[in-house]
Amino acid sequence: MSPSRPQPPNKKNSAEKPYSIVPFPRQRPSLDTPKYHGHEKYHEQQKRRSGRLHLKLIVKNAVHISTGVMVLGEDIEQPEYEILKTMLRGHDQHLLLPASSLKGVVRSIHEAITNSTLGVVSSFARKKGWIPQQRSLNPKKVHQLCLSSRLFGAMNWQGVVHFQDARCQTDEFKVKFLPSLYKPEAEIFNEKIDRKDLNEEYFDMSSRKIKGRKFYYHFSHPINEAEKGVVETGVSAQQALAEYVFTTQIRYHSLTPAELGSIFAALGLDRQYGFYLKVGAGKPIGFGTVEVKITEIEQPQSMSDRYRSYNAEPEVITGDALTQFIETSLTESHQQNLIDSQQLQQIAQILSYPSQRKPTLEY
Repeated sequence: MSPSRPQPPNKKNSAEKPYSIVPFPRQRPSLDTPKYHGHEKYHEQQKRRSGRLHLKLIVKNAVHISTGVMVLGEDIEQPEYEILKTMLRGHDQHLLLPASSLKGVVRSIHEAITNSTLGVVSSFARKKGWIPQQRSLNPKKVHQLCLSSRLFGAMNWQGVVHFQDARCQTDEFKVKFLPSLYKPEAEIFNEKIDRKDLNEEYFDMSSRKIKGRKFYYHFSHPINEAEKGVVETGVSAQQALAEYVFTTQIRYHSLTPAELGSIFAALGLDRQYGFYLKVGAGKPIGFGTVEVKITEIEQPQSMSDRYRSYNAEPEVITGDALTQFIETSLTESHQQNLIDSQQLQQIAQILSYPSQRKPTLEY
């Protein structure tokens, strides 16, 4: 018999929320035409650079990103479990963190700190009129894009930042209990009017539009079976546990130092406003904390020179030069006002780690 899905808790007795809403800035997003900085050529004469970021992702609190497939435990050499949720694995059976998941996490932060439009808006929310007009791209103006859309992509515009799947450095994995959660409620019962109405946690009730972007806090540890209420519902799941290490790359094409700096900030690498990412399932109950480190950067000084030789060696930035490169790019981004420091500060406070918060299902 499959476990029953948990019901939302009584709002009157709710504990502190495991998330915070970062309000939209009052200033409208700046929209620009990206066509001159596209894929048709390299733009070195404009001091735009192309290259690769080599990343190390260090798990701090267990990560699970589901494939959506449930399998028998015996099918993956885990006969002690009757059925479990799986994670994506490569041909060598190493766990993978999908590029799309990583890109979504980084883009959501980048949108917030650069005062950009919302990259993903459901047709239901659009139909309901919940999205502030200035926060939603006009599909009829395909070349009027915010910074995040120009870098990460939008309808009819291919982005210039490309993520790869992150591969675990060990072929090991653990199977742990993962509690079932309920989906957020945009509308809840309002006793004053005796019917459902917008959830004021998410909406500005005067404009009846969403307030901002939602980010989950980090916790001291992921919730476990021994804690109150956890064993009542849930399923076993493949997980990458604390201190598992993943590696991946991000390719970038024709970015200015300031634009690259905004990517560094979204990865949590600004020394003044540093933070860790939240990735995958179970964010409200302590799962998904990941530290990002850049181990090296490949960035040719001249792409034309690189393609003139079969034996061209990649120019690699490491060590102190790497630290200086990141700091210089971040400084450029702040000086050119690509980054909203107030938004970045709010996100850094929410995503700060280590954390003393304790996970609970009562929220």
